Amino acid sequence: MIIRVQGGRVSLEDIDTLTAFKVAATESDRAGLGAALAAAGRFDGEHAWISEVWVRKSAAGRPPEWTAGFEKMLTFARSKGWYDDASAAIRAHIDWGA
Repeated sequence: MIIRVQGGRVSLEDIDTLTAFKVAATESDRAGLGAALAAAGRFDGEHAWISEVWVRKSAAGRPPEWTAGFEKMLTFARSKGWYDDASAAIRAHIDWGA
């Protein structure tokens, strides 16, 4: 799954790939990444934290199999410390070359 940040806009791409989770951004988006992610999550200076609710809303209409796969992804993220229970957000690596 890819959260693309481009020109201050955020979109969800590659929705059916539940074995990867990253933010794709260009270097020119670095300064405004926090503001761009405000609707989808937050930027802590190193990682993006993407709201589980935002992902679910952005992936609305996916089949039950997708929901089951997403739940597995969340379980894995929790086991690695990549999920923040307080904000219900998933940590995402940022690919600055996207």
